[in-house]
Amino acid sequence: MTIAGLVTSLQLKRTKKGDLWAIAVVEDLDGAIECLFFPSTYMTVQTMLSPDTVVVVRGRVNRRDDTTSIYAQDLMLPDLHEGPRGPVVLTMALNRATNGLAEQLKEVLVSHPGTTEVRVRLTQPGRSVLMRLEDSYRVEATPALFGDLKALLGPACLTG
Repeated sequence: MTIAGLVTSLQLKRTKKGDLWAIAVVEDLDGAIECLFFPSTYMTVQTMLSPDTVVVVRGRVNRRDDTTSIYAQDLMLPDLHEGPRGPVVLTMALNRATNGLAEQLKEVLVSHPGTTEVRVRLTQPGRSVLMRLEDSYRVEATPALFGDLKALLGPACLTG
């Protein structure tokens, strides 16, 4: 079985021979499970295993005395580098879409360059049109960008 989650606690133990092993509690949004790293596995993963680390654990499920745990066989650290997210979707009434506002919007978008696509939804009663802006207006989706967009278009412009 393979699971992924956050290491929320880590206990180091010693065998009778004096070898180190560990019990790590790994949690995700659905629950928590103890993962047991016996000495041979622990030796290979000890540098990566620490509290508050997101991990991927592969191992065998063990059920005993109404408790379930995982006998860990492998541990990996997933690549959490943020890639392109998005798109950023802006919503505004068609009657507000003037040339002046379009120029101001271009200035805001150009001042936050990035990889995230931008779309504009123009609405009028009973109808809306979603347009994808050209790649030269891609942005970095940051709180600063969102603040600038809300200042220009109003707090309800970002709908996700």
